[in-house]
Amino acid sequence: MKIQRQNKNLILSGLLMMVLFSNAVFGQRTEMGRVAINATDLASRNVFTKTMEPFKISERKVSKQITNDVTNAIVLEKTEQVNTVISEQPDYLKVALPVENGSGKLTLILYKVAISPGSLNVITSDGKTQTALTRIVNYRGIIEGEPYSLAAFTFSDNEIMALISGSMGNLVLGKQEVKDHPEYIIYNDSDLKSPFQFNCAADMNAPTEEQNKEIPESIQTVKCVNWYYETDYDLFVSKGTVADVNSYIQGIFNQVSTLYANDGISITLGTIYIWNTTDPYIGPTTSDYLNQFGVYRTSFTGDMANLIGTKGSGGI
Repeated sequence: MKIQRQNKNLILSGLLMMVLFSNAVFGQRTEMGRVAINATDLASRNVFTKTMEPFKISERKVSKQITNDVTNAIVLEKTEQVNTVISEQPDYLKVALPVENGSGKLTLILYKVAISPGSLNVITSDGKTQTALTRIVNYRGIIEGEPYSLAAFTFSDNEIMALISGSMGNLVLGKQEVKDHPEYIIYNDSDLKSPFQFNCAADMNAPTEEQNKEIPESIQTVKCVNWYYETDYDLFVSKGTVADVNSYIQGIFNQVSTLYANDGISITLGTIYIWNTTDPYIGPTTSDYLNQFGVYRTSFTGDMANLIGTKGSGGI
């Protein structure tokens, strides 16, 4: 991806962040990650005392649109325990998920995390500052008994999202984006019918030695990066409401920040800017979107900025 050398870096990324995350995470580790170390330490203190089952197997079949893309997906329905998790937001959570068409269960041990310490600013293009979502909670952790696994889980009234890495492969849990199918599905990414193909279409030229010298040492050694996320109008149309975009983006960021946290790197989400009116980005290629974003978004609150959308050859 192209990094423009300005006072603050601008990076373009796509909605397929979750897939990129899973591809990066789900390789075999030779040592425990930081998230696993934290979860294992908490388990030794017996803090995971109650098991929640937020989903059950649905009697409905997988929609045709889903079967066109993935095999062996399991349709899930929310249980009342979802509302319990969102309302109580416990610090520690043990979650049992149905797998193998309901013949087995996968148990996760999760601890609550704050992806936006202090506060998250949500701004829309119509000039309004949005009220923060209170009924949303983010977790990270591992599969119980698998110290080299990794999991990220987000619960909200609007949407529930999860990514899980373990000996079985990479599991993705999310809402079906299909009309008249409000259920959720869980599937293994190895069952995708078409392999994920990513075309960055951006200039990957590395900075020269002289350019590196221009960057203050304090910036090169920063340990926590504050992110600014901007979403295009098409995403707002797809999701339907500002609240839906907000919860969706927080879920994505929780997954990305979990990946970084597992390697001991802290990142936070400071601002979500949502285009709920027509945006200025016309593309049509990923590189075009990158350049247009760099020209238009010359200032923002944070250290790094992402434009997230649904168009372009690289996912935006």
